Amino acid sequence: MILIVGCNGMLGKEFVLKYPDSIQVDTHNCDISNYDDLLKLNEYEITTIINCAAFTNVDACEGMDMNDTPVFKSNVVGVENLVRFSNYKNAKLIHFSTDYVFDGDSTIPYKEDDYTNPISKYGLSKYLGELCIQKKCLDYLLVRISWLFGRNGSSFINFVVDNLNQNKEIGLLDNYFGTPTYTGTIVENLPFDETGVLHFTNNYNLDSNYGITILSWYEYGKIIARIGGWDEDLIKPIQEINRPAKRPKNSILNIDKLLSIKNIDHWYECLKEVINKNIIK
Repeated sequence: MILIVGCNGMLGKEFVLKYPDSIQVDTHNCDISNYDDLLKLNEYEITTIINCAAFTNVDACEGMDMNDTPVFKSNVVGVENLVRFSNYKNAKLIHFSTDYVFDGDSTIPYKEDDYTNPISKYGLSKYLGELCIQKKCLDYLLVRISWLFGRNGSSFINFVVDNLNQNKEIGLLDNYFGTPTYTGTIVENLPFDETGVLHFTNNYNLDSNYGITILSWYEYGKIIARIGGWDEDLIKPIQEINRPAKRPKNSILNIDKLLSIKNIDHWYECLKEVINKNIIK
């Protein structure tokens, strides 16, 4: 039986649609920072734990101490408890992490075994969760993702579209780069049998016939506007943002390992589907 942790988040909701008969928990019925709450699930024959739960407000994290705060409880203590519970149940732990564990100084996509060096408290909290899993978990798949979007929940797409619908100009960074990851692609292609660390984004290779590889946030916004028929001229390039948390300038994950296992859709195709079916309707 599958246990989905963080069932009401953007990625968690997608897993619930795929596995409706799973055990589904979120903060309202299971506080993963309290191990006793997890023990209440002991009656179930759990074979796989999918952890989609995380405190993801990157800027809010900067104002928090890394001790007894929401980011620490969710991204560190909660992960430690899930490791302990998965070992106790002899269950596989599938945990989702982030490109923010890297500093962004590389000029090439990050591989799974590249050096991690988070530059924000959010990135640090996710790194500490990773460290616990790699040191203590008996059976795990640690999946790093980037620029997540989906049909359930708010994302960068919603931010851009909300502003475009109001004919507001949007300043987006043209010197920070990455690639989008669609929740539906993850759920349909996650290799449950794999172990260790895996980078997972949608395909961004040139040979996918789209002629588009990596993106800046500015280019991403322009493409969203183009797909939906909004005014692209409202998207303006900027070089810096005044935000509490630092972001990695290069957020690109090397997905060679993933592509050796699965054929993955290009992000552009998935982006068109989400905008046309779930944003515009």
